[in-house]
Amino acid sequence: MLSADQAANEIKRIINDDPTISEARHITVTAFRKGFIKKKESIHLDGSVHNNIDRKKAEDIARQYSGRRELVNGIHIVE
Repeated sequence: MLSADQAANEIKRIINDDPTISEARHITVTAFRKGFIKKKESIHLDGSVHNNIDRKKAEDIARQYSGRRELVNGIHIVE
């Protein structure tokens, strides 16, 4: 299984390489860790896109590669 940082990097690479996500360069992917003994990892998507389709595509990619980590989709839609 990929580490949280490796997963975040892989998710960002795949989102950037997806030609159907028009504003991929405006999406950031970050791995977070909480806790000392029980480490809880999460993947956060942030940034902006122009439509819900691109937001959903980025989320689907992140879900596929985040493993069992919590996924937080903070991508907002701008018009």
